[in-house]
Amino acid sequence: SGVWRKASLILLIYYERNRSIGKLDQKIKYVIMFTPSDVDWAIIKQDYELIQKMVMDGEADMLSESLTRYLGACTKGATAAKSWVNQYRNPARQAKQRNFCFKRQYMDYILHHYIMSEPEDSESIIEDASVLNKQTFDEYVLSVINAYAGKTDKQLCEMLGMAYTGNKAQWVSITYKLLGLRGEHAQEFEKAGISVRTIRVKLYGGVKESLSLDTFDFIELLEEEDWEHSDLFAYFDETRFLFVVFQQVDESMVLRGARFWSMPITDLEGPLHDVWDKTREVIAEGVELVPVRQKDGKIVVKNNLPGKQDNPVAHVRPHTGKSAYRFMDGSEIGDVERHASPLPDGRWMTKQSFWLNNDYVYSIVDLVGDNDSERG
Repeated sequence: SGVWRKASLILLIYYERNRSIGKLDQKIKYVIMFTPSDVDWAIIKQDYELIQKMVMDGEADMLSESLTRYLGACTKGATAAKSWVNQYRNPARQAKQRNFCFKRQYMDYILHHYIMSEPEDSESIIEDASVLNKQTFDEYVLSVINAYAGKTDKQLCEMLGMAYTGNKAQWVSITYKLLGLRGEHAQEFEKAGISVRTIRVKLYGGVKESLSLDTFDFIELLEEEDWEHSDLFAYFDETRFLFVVFQQVDESMVLRGARFWSMPITDLEGPLHDVWDKTREVIAEGVELVPVRQKDGKIVVKNNLPGKQDNPVAHVRPHTGKSAYRFMDGSEIGDVERHASPLPDGRWMTKQSFWLNNDYVYSIVDLVGDNDSERG
């Protein structure tokens, strides 16, 4: 394949980008010949085969970089309108033009650890490429974790030689130790942009907590060029999740299993795009901040940013439990400098994040442990 010919030996030339000087005056900082390792090649081959299959099946319109590990299918085209073409295998459905590419996270890892020789703080899940001869990387990881389904977190801690704390943060540590790692950094996850998230399912079903993302800056959100160049789009277009599911059973938390997931393109271009648009619209028009005094005397400030009831996939709410506001008259609530961000009109508001709705998260993990951990 063309991928094999081009990627088997690459001359990488890194320059230090400086917008204040001309393009021909940019200083070259690193030059290296690079060939992926045997394990990397095995994963790249699996990525290639997945992309190829989707194209051959007429599903090129469903491709996103989050579906694969190291080798991506990145978009190309000068404008959004020009990037859409008819599929050869499915002329009834258009798809964006795409190129094969090494994903950004993979190239970041190569730069920092292979070229800049930064200290290595991660470990490999797979040391021998032959492990991937009969199963995919995803299948291997899930088979290791799911082999312990049905055990409580206490039993897992005892088995792994860990002191039991009873808090959710420990479930992430359990996940990495089940994969044979001492710490909480896996090379394959860092190279692939995989985010490990543990999910708690309630006794009779449902997920109690929505899934939080990083805080956003109100002004920077308005300045984003368009949806496909936004931070929110980039995150879900590139990020693959490993959901590890624990369910409450009596007084214990039991491991149900795990699954890999990336956001379907229909949700990315549909409801998630909508919540991004609505959030920008509210911020541009001026967020409504309405202080309401509760019965206990505490003041709660209501706003009109998109709530969970407004969108089936995501909503906006504070990332911190500490409220902070500065109003037009100069009055303040809470520690504004620490817990708030400026709005375009000069007011300050508690820092906000996009969140995946808990109902949406439950729809993703509902069948984990029911022989369907690869669904979707």
